Amino acid sequence: MCIDRAQLDFRLNYDAADDSRGGGFTDDTPVWVCAHANNQWALGDDIPDDPKQSGFTRAMDVASGRTITILDKDGKVFTRIWCIYELFLTLVGSKQKKANDKSKEGLWAVYTAHKHTYNNPEDYGGGQEEREAVGIISDSGFSDFITAREESFPYELIKKALTIKVEKAEASKDDDRIHILNSIVGNAGDKINDVPPANHDKFEELNNGLKANFACSAASLQGAAKDDD
Repeated sequence: MCIDRAQLDFRLNYDAADDSRGGGFTDDTPVWVCAHANNQWALGDDIPDDPKQSGFTRAMDVASGRTITILDKDGKVFTRIWCIYELFLTLVGSKQKKANDKSKEGLWAVYTAHKHTYNNPEDYGGGQEEREAVGIISDSGFSDFITAREESFPYELIKKALTIKVEKAEASKDDDRIHILNSIVGNAGDKINDVPPANHDKFEELNNGLKANFACSAASLQGAAKDDD
C-alpha cells in the first residue's frame, strides 16, 4: 500500500483519537471521512447548492455533531470553507438543535501529528510514553490528566487558530464559499446565491467558538505564559 505524508499523518492522528485516553471512542466506532466518502465523479449528488442538504450535513446528523479535525502543520484546515462549515455544524448548529429537540451538543476534537513524550500523571500510574500525535477536545474540562494530554500541542498552531476568520475562508469553487457563508447566516432558497455579507453575528459567533476551544487549553495557557516571559 502506498501512503503519502498526509495519509500517514491521518493514520497517526486517528490512532491517537481511537484511545480512551484522548478520543473517547473505540475500535468499533464508525468514522465518516469526507475526503473518501463522497463520489468524486458525481459530487453534485452529494453537494447541492444548499449545504444543509449535502452529504456533509447528513453525516453530521448521524454523528450527533461529533467531529475530528486532523490539523496539518500549517493550519490550512482553518482557511478552507468546507472544513469551516463542518465546524459550524459542530459548534453552532448542534447548539441550535439541542435547544429545539434536546439533542446533545456537538464535540470537536482536533489532532495533529506531533512526536512528543507524554508524562502520565502520578494519580494515573505515572511513567512516560512516546506518542506521535496530540489532541485537544472541546469542553473536556480541567484535570491533571487533561493537562498532561494537551500540554504538548504545538503552540504555533494554536496561535494560527486564534487568527481564524470564517468569512475569509476559501474554496476551490467560489460557489461553495458563497453558499456556505449564506447558509451560516441563515439564508436559504433563492438567497443561497446572494453575495454573502462581509460581517455578521453568526460569523463572529463561530470565530469565537473556534478560538475558545484553543484559548482555554493547557498548551495555550503555557505558551502564552512563555510569550509573556
